[in-house]
Amino acid sequence: MNASHDEERLHRFRTLFDDFHPKLVRWLAFRLGDRSAAEDLAQDAWVKVGLNVCAISEDEEVWGTLRQAAWNLLRTHRQKQTRRGESHFPSEIIGALVDEQSIADESHFHALRLDLCRAMDQLSPQQQEALHLRYVEDLPTARIGQKLGMTRQGAESVLSKARHSLRASPQLAGWNDERVDA
Repeated sequence: MNASHDEERLHRFRTLFDDFHPKLVRWLAFRLGDRSAAEDLAQDAWVKVGLNVCAISEDEEVWGTLRQAAWNLLRTHRQKQTRRGESHFPSEIIGALVDEQSIADESHFHALRLDLCRAMDQLSPQQQEALHLRYVEDLPTARIGQKLGMTRQGAESVLSKARHSLRASPQLAGWNDERVDA
């Protein structure tokens, strides 16, 4: 009977892995800009949650548990990158928010990119995901709301707060003439 229970848990784990692993890798790849590193962190997240995730019945809770484990691993990964002076936010969203052509000096562009990465790190995962859906996947606000499990107005609010936080971010002080004072 114990072996049957273990087989059920293993089957449940495989099902959850098949259902959520691609989404987790995409979520991490967006934040890392590196699919290979995203695969590694996703694997680490699965190891971290282990078979405990099988006890969760709601898909939203499974995703939340995986995302939190991945977020913690990602934060550690980013801290290591920041200490080494590396940029860790994907070029797609940086390019959507910063026009490289408008910054004449390449070193200034890279400095702005690093500052923007640091500012983006201060946003919640939901705000980061909303920005990704809007500026990388170019989705309309109503669709963003659906993907985030909220109304269109809720998605508009999340996007607005994310943009406001970026404009008000101390990491971006001096880069944005229209900086909002916090």
